[in-house]
Amino acid sequence: MSRSTHVLAAGLLLTAAVVLAQTASQLIDFHFYDLRLRVLDSDHHASVFGAASILAQAAAAATIGLRAVSMRRPASRLAAVLVGVLTIPRALMRYEPMFARYDVPILVAPLMFIFVVLAASAFRDARRVRVMVWGSLVLLACSFALHAVGPQADADGRATTYPITRTWAYQATGMLKHGAELAGWMLLATGIAASSLASCGGRPARLQQRRRRWAA
Repeated sequence: MSRSTHVLAAGLLLTAAVVLAQTASQLIDFHFYDLRLRVLDSDHHASVFGAASILAQAAAAATIGLRAVSMRRPASRLAAVLVGVLTIPRALMRYEPMFARYDVPILVAPLMFIFVVLAASAFRDARRVRVMVWGSLVLLACSFALHAVGPQADADGRATTYPITRTWAYQATGMLKHGAELAGWMLLATGIAASSLASCGGRPARLQQRRRRWAA
């Protein structure tokens, strides 16, 4: 089994474990503590899993950037920069009023660029890597869609709106949204890392082939 396959398997298992823990924590906080344990409430980026999601996004930006540099892909470099820059308002929106309106409509253009670039670049990867990258993009797209519609959107970002936030419909939508977002960034970072390992593994063979051609 190749190193890239090990990375894909480990990343998938870790993602599943983290998302299950996130969902369980949200259920416990809502059902037993009436959302009083903010450290477990994924609606807040200062929570444990809110911070984990931001870190996963930063990790995805780093892996995309490293892959782009090694493969000399300018579009992927720009995608890495955009993913990294978009972590800033997510991390600071609780503390900085200028980021209070950070929302999906503002992000449509940069996200479309990121998705197109990453989806296109995955065509060159092995099937298992391609499935991982495309699957992560689908999860992220679903997360952003859920953020724009339904009970989450009706709350207008106000976590204290009692009739909405204290309903199972809102919490179920939130669990799906936050779980898909966290899983999407983690799996994207995993897929890009596995792609980089596969490329590194194939590089020595390509160099040997070139040397043989030169020697001939």
